[in-house]
Amino acid sequence: MRVLAVHLSHRSEPVRIAAAKLIEQQRRQSSIPLIAAGDFNSTPLGFPKVKTDKSGQSALSMLLKSGEYTTMPVD
Repeated sequence: MRVLAVHLSHRSEPVRIAAAKLIEQQRRQSSIPLIAAGDFNSTPLGFPKVKTDKSGQSALSMLLKSGEYTTMPVD
């Protein structure tokens, strides 16, 4: 199993999306399961205060849309 510690930019959703694409690329390059955990600084579409790029996408929604990721709430 691979574990990736994540702390994405807090200033720019386009930068977070670029980082999320790299995370997804890493997941696809190996058959070994990947846990990506940390601060994504992104909110799924439909949540209050969601920030998006020009296309209306958020980094977290992009990852969740693949069907390969799940989220766990922070207590």
